[in-house]
Amino acid sequence: GATGFRKMGATQHQTPWTSSCFTIGTLALTGMPFLAGFFSKDAIIEAMATSQLNAWALILTLIATSFTAVYSIRLVYFVVMNNPRSLASAPTQELYPEVINPLKRLAWGSILAGLCVTSNIVPLKTPVMSMPPLLKLIALIVTIAGVLIALWLIAPPGARVQTTLFPKLHRFTSMLGFFPTLIHRATPKLSLGWGQAAAHQMIDQNWLEKIGPQAMTTLNKPLATSTSNVQQGRIKTHLTLFLLALGLVSSMVMF
Repeated sequence: GATGFRKMGATQHQTPWTSSCFTIGTLALTGMPFLAGFFSKDAIIEAMATSQLNAWALILTLIATSFTAVYSIRLVYFVVMNNPRSLASAPTQELYPEVINPLKRLAWGSILAGLCVTSNIVPLKTPVMSMPPLLKLIALIVTIAGVLIALWLIAPPGARVQTTLFPKLHRFTSMLGFFPTLIHRATPKLSLGWGQAAAHQMIDQNWLEKIGPQAMTTLNKPLATSTSNVQQGRIKTHLTLFLLALGLVSSMVMF
């Protein structure tokens, strides 16, 4: 069957343990507070915000954090929520401990690993204890922004708020600017132009070959064949040449 997550839905009814562990792991990857991913992302972003790195590296990290929240929420929405969007399949049973126990351990690790590691490992350097509120909450802010963007993207088209504040700017960004003109016209024109030039060049080369070398071959082939037949030493050829020479001499003598 199809494995695309857009064709899934309501998997908690078929595989409750797998769906629960999947949701916990996805939320941990999103950066949900007090799960495993939150401690690492929060520490990385705080360290970058208080270091001497350039702002561009910090901005890219924040964008990546937001995008992580976007695709994680989309995964949870399409896989777990709503109704099944796939064809009917055989029921799946979660009765084997060899399958369920590793998922349980991974789920408990996603819940407790971050807290246990940060509580038992002493940092090598003294962390910055005083930070502005915006920098302290920046990881949580970009995560919430990513969740809101994901919810807006997966909402039905009729439920989205249509903006009319800057219609030209909205049309430019939503219609991809000059993307149709550049891609749907310029790229095919360029490729078709190259193909036409190559075809014309091939046609010109064929005509040159027909007029030049191939024409000489066609014209000289009968003469070469006749000369080759003469030089084969057949008696019919010699008698024919003798009769032609005799007839030519006789006509010259008589006239």
